[in-house]
Amino acid sequence: MPRRLGGLIWFLVLLLLVGCGKVSVIEAPHLVMPTPGMPQLSDLAITSVDFDPALQGNRLLISKDYLILAAVENRGQRVERNVAVTAYLLEEDSRTIVFSRTVEIAELAPGAVTVVKLGPQPIPRGIGSNLRLIVKSTPGQFDGDLTNNQRDFLIQSAP
Repeated sequence: MPRRLGGLIWFLVLLLLVGCGKVSVIEAPHLVMPTPGMPQLSDLAITSVDFDPALQGNRLLISKDYLILAAVENRGQRVERNVAVTAYLLEEDSRTIVFSRTVEIAELAPGAVTVVKLGPQPIPRGIGSNLRLIVKSTPGQFDGDLTNNQRDFLIQSAP
């Protein structure tokens, strides 16, 4: 008998609540909450690339030593370890590598941004006048957005 009475009370409470409130559902911004036992989403991004010394317009000066500075952001939800960041400077044909450098970030916390220095590297004489710079990071194990792991630039060399 007490079990039936409890069910009856819940039924009456439910009847009283019907029509007393309004429920609306609004789409929330994309947010992935970590679930125990599920892999957490990674998202490493190359957010900006610069040169030290700065370029003269869109031109590299031949025989000058340059550092390539790349900002890497962890937009994911997990600590990323041993993140390799590589810069390739290619001639226009994209087959001839003028130089390549790789540095490793030991650890990058979620939301953190770090700037890595690749070089210094002199720009040798005798290369073509149109160059392509590619800066990329290794994607995390469960990287949710592979489109932001690499940045490409077209650059001209000048004597």
